Amino acid sequence: MEHNLDLRIVKTRRLLVDALFELLKNQTYNSSLKVLDICKKANVTYMTFYSHFNNKVKLLEYAIKDQIQNSLPIPIKLKPHNLKQLINYLINFLSNFCYQNKILITNCYTIGNKYGFANNYLDLFFKIFQNYTFLELRFIYKNETNIALNMWTQMLTGALFNLFITRCVNNKIIENNIVFNYTSKMFNTFCYNH
Repeated sequence: MEHNLDLRIVKTRRLLVDALFELLKNQTYNSSLKVLDICKKANVTYMTFYSHFNNKVKLLEYAIKDQIQNSLPIPIKLKPHNLKQLINYLINFLSNFCYQNKILITNCYTIGNKYGFANNYLDLFFKIFQNYTFLELRFIYKNETNIALNMWTQMLTGALFNLFITRCVNNKIIENNIVFNYTSKMFNTFCYNH
């Protein structure tokens, strides 16, 4: 993204992005967040801010793209022996993702309807999560059709992802063993029949 830019430009943009995310820890992204607040936090002038970004929306868009490039987690190849092992790994993976990215997730979720690009981060993560789950399910159920695996993948990833993101945004603590029990019950027939 910034491979050919002057190091001063990269540093200034990093200061602005860090300041934005630091401010978003204590307030939501709305009209109360001012460019002046971002400048003060980053220790840069108004003029410097506007030489890099036209407005705070452009800064946010840049910050989210930067976050996507630099910190989007990729699950490890697990090659699980059974569905329960896979579900347990997915729960732990999502739990860690939500814990490490809580502020970004909350802001993407709350401003996503107003600024479509904010949803890109969660959409991209969900696609990675879904593709990974499909491949791991294929490893467990080698003889199943792609149609069945696609259906199982959509059910499993959709349920877990929505549960974790909603809990993250609503500041609710979620115990992994409770999610595991919930997910196992939901998939009772295919957990115990395969």
